[in-house]
Amino acid sequence: MPASSRVNPETCSGCTQCVLDCPYEAISMHPHTSGKRLLASVDPALCVSCAICAASCDDHAIGPPNRTAIEQIARTKAFLQEGLTDKDGQKVVVLACGKNGRMLEDLRRLIAVDETICLYPVDCCGTIHSEVLETLLSKCAGAMLLGCPVGNCINRDGLRLVRERIFEKRVPFLHRSIERSRLSLCAFSDKEAHLALSAVQHLRSNLVKTPREREAFKEPWLPFFLRRTVATAVVLGGIAAISQFLYGSAPNSSIFRVAVQIPGRAKQECRPLTAEEKAKLPMHMQRPEICDSVSLDYRLSVMVDRLEKSNKVFTHRGVHGDSPILIHDDIHVSGGRHDFEIALAPLQAAPQNSDSFTYKGSLDMEVGRIYLLRYEHTSNSLELAP
Repeated sequence: MPASSRVNPETCSGCTQCVLDCPYEAISMHPHTSGKRLLASVDPALCVSCAICAASCDDHAIGPPNRTAIEQIARTKAFLQEGLTDKDGQKVVVLACGKNGRMLEDLRRLIAVDETICLYPVDCCGTIHSEVLETLLSKCAGAMLLGCPVGNCINRDGLRLVRERIFEKRVPFLHRSIERSRLSLCAFSDKEAHLALSAVQHLRSNLVKTPREREAFKEPWLPFFLRRTVATAVVLGGIAAISQFLYGSAPNSSIFRVAVQIPGRAKQECRPLTAEEKAKLPMHMQRPEICDSVSLDYRLSVMVDRLEKSNKVFTHRGVHGDSPILIHDDIHVSGGRHDFEIALAPLQAAPQNSDSFTYKGSLDMEVGRIYLLRYEHTSNSLELAP
């Protein structure tokens, strides 16, 4: 079994992106030893060393041994120096998933006669850090990410994750200076290598052929520089003005933080088939009822000293609807002793009582401290972190 992912506590910023992306619910957040932020923690019993977390971390703080973002970038630079002989930056690199059956073998055979295309095998498209793409595109004309069809990805949502990092707003973003037209994402089965080759050739034909020609499409340097400088000055001025109000004074409250990650949950909703629906089905497909799986959304209610302080709804994530639900809420309270009542329950009627969670307790709150309430998998309950 490959070694599980490891976390560098010195560089982890506690952003929780790895928790959102992990397809196996192997990562949770705990108080950092510094007391100033959260720290990612990996459960070796659940981690399968897929390296999705390595691609999700903007701080390069997590990943399996030899497959962190830093090591990915180093291997990419070595590939460009040793394996890429093209001096004009005219080649297209195909980052192909190595778990997609015979795709790599067939594609390697098909592109052997095409000197404008080179193959770069990866574990899964979802494990590719955005900085790897930036490094490749600094020397190549374009890149294609070739993943598995929907439902066949060994890591569930690999191609979707990298698509959102490139074209949407999922962290870590691809740098805005990278022309998105130089990138293409495709999904083919291992029996469709010829279609994958056609897609690569189509991307190649649409690319500007040389760096010199690409330079002609760039915005003039001086206006671009002036706009960036003015925008930066405005942002820094705004931060300086706001900081006069936000910083410089001692904290006057404590924080009760609800940071809960619970497994995605669903219930079955069934109804009998109508006579008309049965008549439309072949005899061997007729059944007494039809059932759909409905993902559960959760409502968080926080009572402090019998007064409601928060009432929020959290929805499930992921295209399958069964990804972990991340619940995060900060309740600011004054120092001293307070009574807390926390209720976390599905909006829909739950099939089991275990789908609802509660916590009751009294705490002596120290000003300036954060008190963390989390979900414990072993006891299936909400517990206060020590």
